[in-house]
Amino acid sequence: MSLIDFVDEVKNLVKEQVNNIHTALPGEIVSIDATTCRASVRPKAQMSFSNGKVLDFPIISGVPVVIPQSPASGAVIAFPVKAGDPCLLIFSEQALDYWFENGTTNSQVKHGLSGAIAILGLMKTPSSDFKDAIENEKIIVRNGNASIALSNATITIRGDVTVEGNLLINGEVRQVTG
Repeated sequence: MSLIDFVDEVKNLVKEQVNNIHTALPGEIVSIDATTCRASVRPKAQMSFSNGKVLDFPIISGVPVVIPQSPASGAVIAFPVKAGDPCLLIFSEQALDYWFENGTTNSQVKHGLSGAIAILGLMKTPSSDFKDAIENEKIIVRNGNASIALSNATITIRGDVTVEGNLLINGEVRQVTG
């Protein structure tokens, strides 16, 4: 074997290994288990092999879904997750199986499909709410036709309102028609 052949073999070996390191991919929720907050996710990408073959990534099951929350403080923003929702799949440096079982990691698997985590909200095209929030400096929460929009000075609620608990008003209550 010549030096050039040896170098080519090493390059091919390194390329093959690098192709098995995953960092982040767009994905799509296939199904969600609300009791475990884990989903089956279809990566929206393809794998290329050194022999020229190209395959779709397999559906990855048991993927934890990230939603904004702080369990220690009891704060959470929860929303419906449905099949077809886009997400960003990121791949943990180590497999997450051990962490789910005992709170630590101890794995030789690095950046593999078994370390996938789904972060919801990756968009190909922004929604009108996204555009409105940026252009008008608002925070918008929507579910169907009901919404709450918070700007620097106002809170706008669209939809029926149910209050459970005390309602304190410091200021005027005015009825607006139309």
